[in-house]
Amino acid sequence: MQFSIRSLLWIVVCIAIFLTGIRGCNRLRMRADVLSLEAWPVELKTLVSDLALDTTDVDVRIGPEFVSYFWKMKNSQRAFQHHIDRFQLVPVNVGGSESRFIRENFPRAWDWPEHLNYRCFAKPVGMPYIPDGGRLVIMFCDDDNEMIYCFYHFNI
Repeated sequence: MQFSIRSLLWIVVCIAIFLTGIRGCNRLRMRADVLSLEAWPVELKTLVSDLALDTTDVDVRIGPEFVSYFWKMKNSQRAFQHHIDRFQLVPVNVGGSESRFIRENFPRAWDWPEHLNYRCFAKPVGMPYIPDGGRLVIMFCDDDNEMIYCFYHFNI
């Protein structure tokens, strides 16, 4: 079977459109609806209880095909340290893979800071494959706006 250059170009364009559509659908799902308190992960409920936070200060969204959540809350030294201790987070490069992942999947309803005064922490580092029963946590601290953004992924 022989393909013309025009046919081959058409196939490449169709594949590119298809792959772009899949990526767009995943990004839309990451920006899903706000979840009620009953749907929050146990770790977040415990964290909120330990910090005695008003639940209206926490905004939670669910991610795509797997169990993942984004939450945000006002930053305080206590909330920051509690996240670090609870999830054993370590500092990561602001320009690294974790930071890029957060930026690419940041919920549309939230404003990404236009400044560069933020820090990023993760566990595990480097965006490795997460085995069954494992979790990935990435925390992004916006120091100028005093907010904590946390991505929590649990692989069931």
